[in-house]
Amino acid sequence: MDISWNTLSEEERKKQLFEKQKHLLDTFLHTKAITKEQYDTSLHGLAEKMGISIGEVLENEKETNTDSNTGR
Repeated sequence: MDISWNTLSEEERKKQLFEKQKHLLDTFLHTKAITKEQYDTSLHGLAEKMGISIGEVLENEKETNTDSNTGR
């Protein structure tokens, strides 16, 4: 998705940055560069520093997994 950074609100920018960082953590976990414990600690710390609810993160992750499992 090609999004013009200038057209995003501050909240949307924050979410985009968070998603990029989370994707990097996901990659590290998948390639076993970090442990699940390190992943969880880093994800929670990132969410806290960026002011994002970890509940929201987990809910989005759950929806993404459900969508990929149902072929949506």
